[in-house]
Amino acid sequence: MGEAAPDRRTRGRSVGPLKPPFGADHVGSLLRPAALKAARAKRERGEIDAAALAEIEDREIAAVIKKQEEIGLQSVTDGEFRRAFWQIDFLERLDGVESYTGERMVKFQ
Repeated sequence: MGEAAPDRRTRGRSVGPLKPPFGADHVGSLLRPAALKAARAKRERGEIDAAALAEIEDREIAAVIKKQEEIGLQSVTDGEFRRAFWQIDFLERLDGVESYTGERMVKFQ
């Protein structure tokens, strides 16, 4: 990556990190890497077992955590790479919630 062009307002002076007038955070879910998408597709086709998928998830999670640390995030996430669905994974962990397989399902890719 190249360095940013000097800001004309600083006129060549060094300035510390800027503090914008707003906060920003992420909810934890990150885009799935191609290797993880491919592994999930292979798992659905029966080409790899659950252990092989977990190994790939572990590797991709380690990589995304490292990247977040390298860019200086104070709070990092696993990217929710093990989640199959956005809301169902959460709901199924609540007492009294029963899941079933419907006719149409849309999974995270």
